[in-house]
Amino acid sequence: MAKPAVVLEKIAPHHCAALLRFELENASYFSGFVPPRAPEMLTEVGMSHAIAALELDMRSQEGLYFVGLIGDEVVGRINFTIGGDQAEVGYRVAERWLGKGIAGQMLELGVEMLCADYKINRLIGRVMTTNLGSTRVLERAGFSKFNIETGGGEQRGFGGDMVSFERWLV
Repeated sequence: MAKPAVVLEKIAPHHCAALLRFELENASYFSGFVPPRAPEMLTEVGMSHAIAALELDMRSQEGLYFVGLIGDEVVGRINFTIGGDQAEVGYRVAERWLGKGIAGQMLELGVEMLCADYKINRLIGRVMTTNLGSTRVLERAGFSKFNIETGGGEQRGFGGDMVSFERWLV
């Protein structure tokens, strides 16, 4: 069976309703891996303000933020926080789309788009040791472990250590 094709679009106001639905439908699932979104963000007005802040970051070249779409449905998010010649990547995929290669596709497409606009030499991704799915995605995408923060998960309200991965692009 062929993997569904994901399209990445830079986050924009017209994504507000679909992105809010994505965040609300997956809030419980995401809470197992990342801190929950602020309640005020999980409203139409709050999401609109969040998107405006991300657009400002993109204009100031501090970040690059995408929604992953299949049709009109937001199936994932991928973010790049830019600092000099490196960027930190973070992503999330809707629970019902897990195991279908969505995260890997978003990562591949996102890196291509990032490198088209920025001179990035190094990508960094951080995951908790308990997040085996994200660990596999990063490893398949050519990332290597370079640091383990003992107790890093506990410091963020989760179990396990925090593992840092890197991928050199030069």
